[in-house]
Amino acid sequence: MFDHAKLHKGETVLILGGSSSVGMYAVQFAHAIGARVITTASAQKAEFVKSLGADQVIDYRSVYNCGMENAAWNEGAQVVLKKNTGRFVTMLPMTQPVIESEFGAKLVGHVHVVPSAKALNEVTKYIESGKANPIMDTVYPFEKALDASSSKRATLWASWLCRYNSK
Repeated sequence: MFDHAKLHKGETVLILGGSSSVGMYAVQFAHAIGARVITTASAQKAEFVKSLGADQVIDYRSVYNCGMENAAWNEGAQVVLKKNTGRFVTMLPMTQPVIESEFGAKLVGHVHVVPSAKALNEVTKYIESGKANPIMDTVYPFEKALDASSSKRATLWASWLCRYNSK
């Protein structure tokens, strides 16, 4: 978001999957920058992503194909997708080429995130200032680590944090 999309205060950003483990941080970071944040999420998670900083939530279950159904998307999402004005960055490999007539935003590229001290320092700055907060779903004691790994939530959320206290 910072390096590849070069998002600035006052711009509008569309984040697909705002309630996903990566999307939750993207919403918080974009909001902290001062961007207008539009995201997709289910109706059940709409209030949650709004609490993270989303200005608008589009229910992806009722509106899915943003390239082919522009009329179904509101003014905000269309601003991001507009030809020659939007920028599109993905962390996932593109399975099909982006067709300009269907998706007018400029493809900035496929981003492969490589851990770096610079990126970690940037994230730490947002968390320490309270502009972004880690979201903890469930906390298990270390002795229950196997239970945690076999829970249904473990297949939905890819983020794990383990803290071992030797006391």
